[in-house]
Amino acid sequence: MKKLVFALSVLGLAASPALVTSNAMAATMDFNSVDANGDGQVTLIEANDAGLQWTEEQFAAADVDHSGGLSETEFNAVAG
Repeated sequence: MKKLVFALSVLGLAASPALVTSNAMAATMDFNSVDANGDGQVTLIEANDAGLQWTEEQFAAADVDHSGGLSETEFNAVAG
């Protein structure tokens, strides 16, 4: 059990830089350039296609209104 907890802790720490990198990358991106189809919402697919490596859980947490896409306000809140 201790080995499992240790392994999960290591994996969690290893994933943290990816989130920071994705958020830092998002900060340099324009919402309209990520919103590939121009519908005013950034989907997880559009975000990942733009080079952001967000998980479904991270994306869902950013999607405050649970619309399935990030508005410009939601995107900018995550991008910082």
